Amino acid sequence: MSVLDDLTRKLRLAQTASKDAAKKWAKRTRALAEAEMKWDQAGPTAAKELFPAEFSPTRYRNDGPSTEALVEALENVL
Repeated sequence: MSVLDDLTRKLRLAQTASKDAAKKWAKRTRALAEAEMKWDQAGPTAAKELFPAEFSPTRYRNDGPSTEALVEALENVL
């Protein structure tokens, strides 16, 4: 399973995120985390901003890789 699949599953997006969209999500999530937001809040917040039509915060998954680990994987792979 790819890191893009992990992102899509974690956020329960309607379709697999593109590499560009995943990079933007990772960058925005990291920026929010560095601005003192908890990782578990930063991921959904970035998703809400970048995938407004596909992301529903009530459907966010807590299983799978942590948000921080997913951001690091995306930064290293993409």
